[in-house]
Amino acid sequence: MKVGGNDKCKSYFEEHNLPSDSTLKERYTSDIAQHYKKVVAAASKGEAPPAVPPARRTDNGSTTDGESSMSLEKITRLDEPMTYSQAYAPYLGFLIAFLTQSLVVPTIGIPYVALGIATYFVAPDHELLRHVWWASLVLPPVAILGLYASALRIFVQNREPAFKSANNLLWERIQTGRAKRLDGYDIYLPFNKTESSNSSKQGLIFVPGGLVSHTAYAPVAAKLSDAGILVVVMSLEPTRLPMDVSSCHKRALLVMYEVLTLGLDISVDEWNLGGHSAGASMALVLAAKMTPSKLVLCGIARDDLGVSPKFKTAATQVLVMNGSEDPFLQEKTKEQWQAFQNLLPPETDQVKTEKMGGTTEYVTIEGGNHSGFAHYGPQTYPKKDGIRKITMEEQQDAFLKTTIEFLLATPHDGKKKD
Repeated sequence: MKVGGNDKCKSYFEEHNLPSDSTLKERYTSDIAQHYKKVVAAASKGEAPPAVPPARRTDNGSTTDGESSMSLEKITRLDEPMTYSQAYAPYLGFLIAFLTQSLVVPTIGIPYVALGIATYFVAPDHELLRHVWWASLVLPPVAILGLYASALRIFVQNREPAFKSANNLLWERIQTGRAKRLDGYDIYLPFNKTESSNSSKQGLIFVPGGLVSHTAYAPVAAKLSDAGILVVVMSLEPTRLPMDVSSCHKRALLVMYEVLTLGLDISVDEWNLGGHSAGASMALVLAAKMTPSKLVLCGIARDDLGVSPKFKTAATQVLVMNGSEDPFLQEKTKEQWQAFQNLLPPETDQVKTEKMGGTTEYVTIEGGNHSGFAHYGPQTYPKKDGIRKITMEEQQDAFLKTTIEFLLATPHDGKKKD
């Protein structure tokens, strides 16, 4: 009551253009009222208020900053089930791009067609060879379409929505100016305790796991931003498949540029990369191309996309974190795990701290599983996830503690982490 009161509440509502003809329910359940509640709560504890109030609304419901209001319904709509008619075009485009980029079409298709043409012209009057020629043209496309239809069913049925708590958290952050949903990514802004400095020394571009809603990473991204790290969670909609290396590379570079041009008055001294599951594989490949200062990989024990062997000598500090109950980790043999480690810079304890160059730190969260790094699940594809022996919050707290220390530590400072 000392820091609030009816007069201050009324003034706050008027300042933020809350319609005077709204009902009591509309007034006290509005975004503005919820934000004022947090302002009063922070003041009563002697803490700094939330960084930015919600955008002021005019009488017609628009915002004075020129942006449309992001509703919770709009956020949750992303996780509505996808129909096959909606999925057909984007997944077909992804398949074509992936096959072309992976050189499957040039290495198999071109010799195949050339052989058929040669056969046709060598014996143009041979009826049997002519039938074989036409069959060779028709049957492979039919087989490919059959495989595509089967894959499409898997992709549509195994999309992982975010928990409601993650949707609610993102919406709350957006309303208080601590996050923005933009075309292609969500950005989580660090809380600045002083008005004189509005810079973040560390920025993290994070790639979500395959078929997982990028909203599911809101809880960990928000807490990383609370530690002073600007976090960008890339959207892989509508396919949710981080397999197009060229596209992800261009998008990551675009993110770095756009953050400087969004009018956020935030500068980033150092950009880092991270990812989860298939997104971690993508982040690893991108790191080989971009050589970030630091790389955070979670839920990964293999190289799916073909990382450059040169990355082993890159000047990048790498953190690899897995849960002990992750079935993807448990199925790997010692030889397979060693092959994965051989792709990365040497372990931290094998390198002298004064030596310039990359190092890798491996951390196992005891009791954690594969999906516990984000708010979604239970995961059943491509295999059933292990059962956590700790809570999701405990797994994410362990991930956050180590990751924050890793990102905020000075490179080569010799700091030993638990």
